[in-house]
Amino acid sequence: MSEVDKLTLINTIIDIEYAMFDKVEGLGGRADCQDDKHSFYIMRCSQHNAFSQKTLESYLSDLNKALSEGRNLVRDKYAYMMEYTDKLYYEEVLKRNLPECGKEKLTLIEQILTMLEEDYDKFALEFPYITGRMRKNKSKESVATISIYSFGELKTYSYETLLLYKKDVLEAKNDMSIVKRIQTQTAVFYGYKNLEEAETVLKQRG
Repeated sequence: MSEVDKLTLINTIIDIEYAMFDKVEGLGGRADCQDDKHSFYIMRCSQHNAFSQKTLESYLSDLNKALSEGRNLVRDKYAYMMEYTDKLYYEEVLKRNLPECGKEKLTLIEQILTMLEEDYDKFALEFPYITGRMRKNKSKESVATISIYSFGELKTYSYETLLLYKKDVLEAKNDMSIVKRIQTQTAVFYGYKNLEEAETVLKQRG
């Protein structure tokens, strides 16, 4: 698939995701970020661009299946996250309305999360100033960390998509990790030539 075709695929995915995101109703009402489509596009495009054609096509299939079933995968992602950020509400209200993940799928998700955390730790050592501007990877507090975001999102993927996702993460370790790929694209979106330039500028700003 050419870069133009891949971008078309990514844009199709993001259009569906944003339509789902737009319909999410938080406990405190509509969030400001739901009206910031530009930032949403940067974050999602940077992530999707790090993955292979097969993984993206499989994820698009997941999205289309969810649409046909009247499900909102973005809403489900945030609901899954609340198992860690608001466990009581999750157990009493949300859990019964979410698709249950089997043991095999949960094991696969844990394997992927372990690899992503290893990549994040390496990235943090190499680019501490960029990392300082990012959401925390882990926290003892009940806040939405990178790890919790990833957990919630991965639970919305089909088993087939997760297998392809894991394959991409593994293969990326031989060149540039998935985390580094995502952050490189993000830096370019914000006008930097590369991660090194972004790190230098952020260091100078203190």
